[in-house]
Amino acid sequence: MSSKQKGILCLVTSSFCFALMNVFIRLAGDIPSIEKTFFRNFIAMIVAGVAIARAGQGFSFRKQDLGLLTLRSVCGTLGMLANFYAVDHMLLADATAIQKLVPFFTILSSWIILKERIRPWQSGLILLAFTASL
Repeated sequence: MSSKQKGILCLVTSSFCFALMNVFIRLAGDIPSIEKTFFRNFIAMIVAGVAIARAGQGFSFRKQDLGLLTLRSVCGTLGMLANFYAVDHMLLADATAIQKLVPFFTILSSWIILKERIRPWQSGLILLAFTASL
């Protein structure tokens, strides 16, 4: 299997697993979104800890990066809370479709905040993604 085929397989598998996670979130019932987020992050922390321990490299960061790391953690947790809330209160297909638009919002945010250049073909794909989601 070529590297490109492996990459495509990983993308499809990832999308399937995230969609499956949304189904299980819905099946969890009336548990508050904050509790679902806590346990999802707790399991992710254990998996990441095992991966770091197996790699034998440890975990370290520079003090100057602590603010940005904290901001990334807070924003990621808020995003997950919003997704879990949407999965609980919207049609599952709609909530999953909104979640799949995150990369396009990232591109737009990098254009607005970081002043990164968006190529014409990227603009076309962003417009296509929004049109398809509607």
